[in-house]
Amino acid sequence: MRNVISRPLIIILVFVAVIISSNSFALEGYGSLSGDDKEVTDIIKVDLAISENDAYTIYEEYVQCFLTKGWHFDAYNNSTLDNAKVNSSDIMFININLVNYDRFVNVSMQKFTEQGKIIVQIIQTVPAPNEVVKMRSDELRNDKQFQKVTEKEFYLVYRKDRYADKVKYLINSGSGAIQYIDFSFYDLKE
Repeated sequence: MRNVISRPLIIILVFVAVIISSNSFALEGYGSLSGDDKEVTDIIKVDLAISENDAYTIYEEYVQCFLTKGWHFDAYNNSTLDNAKVNSSDIMFININLVNYDRFVNVSMQKFTEQGKIIVQIIQTVPAPNEVVKMRSDELRNDKQFQKVTEKEFYLVYRKDRYADKVKYLINSGSGAIQYIDFSFYDLKE
């Protein structure tokens, strides 16, 4: 006995497959976001006047990794300080200040429309006991990718070789901090 699938049944199966695959595409990228993650991405999109795709990529590459364990954020942009009169500037900016369970994070972005670039600076400040700060600084001292910029009684500053990235160590009366500074750019796609 031969199994024969009727032509109408094949058409229905193809139609169902197309609908399922279309819905799965809608659940990727920007369309997959909800709640606070979507709010952060929408702020990036609106404040920098960029596409949903670019906003999602920036969120995914630069912000998402910090949104862990009870995070909170504030955002500041061109219109935050009305008296500055930069809300109609060609250079748009947003500063996202985050705090989560173990660090403070500032993600600053400046959009240069004519060049199609967004400059991104991320500053992470991690409070830590002096012993941990000293141990981490000793590890970095032996890392050939980093060069010491300055060393004082209470702090050390290292710069990654051929990069703008820096690591700063603060050791002060029982408590200290490690600060990571990353500086890069994003090419707008749309």
